[in-house]
Amino acid sequence: MSIIKNVNVGEKLCEHIRLASSGANTCIVVVVFISDSDLVFMAHLDSVLLGHEPALPLVNAKRIIEIVLQMFCESNDDAIAESVFLYGGVSNSDNNAIDTSLMAIRLMNNDIFPEDPMVNVDKFRKFIATSRFHNVSFNLASSFNPNDDDNELNWVSDITIVCDRSTVPITLALIQYAGQEREITGDRS
Repeated sequence: MSIIKNVNVGEKLCEHIRLASSGANTCIVVVVFISDSDLVFMAHLDSVLLGHEPALPLVNAKRIIEIVLQMFCESNDDAIAESVFLYGGVSNSDNNAIDTSLMAIRLMNNDIFPEDPMVNVDKFRKFIATSRFHNVSFNLASSFNPNDDDNELNWVSDITIVCDRSTVPITLALIQYAGQEREITGDRS
């Protein structure tokens, strides 16, 4: 049995069979099953990279897809996405609006264009068509002071995602942690 490789914040991996990513709070973790192989692509996107514009949730949703598509193509340009999943983010009005926009994009796939003119429209639409599930407002927002991420009294919530393609059916597990920062001890990966 092979080990499970962890994908840290800001990283991406395309590996055979098993991958995991832990500590997704405001971040988004993307899991892509690749057609006709046992490969799994996983990326842990830092929320800073996503650069949300609060008034433009549809633009934000398209940018997320563009970033993920670019990272996916950099890992293996010949690979074809079979299923795409997006998880993470905190539950707030901005992320809820992005979730709604992601659903709208999935429904109007043939009528949607990327924000970046350098993104291939056909690849963009094919990638959207493989999207099976998304929830980018998965975690509870901090209950004490959301501007202080090192306050031991903050309530935090994050997820760890584990994917194993060697099982039948494929295992895609989401494990959510919730508690105060002071209760977080050690490595949860």
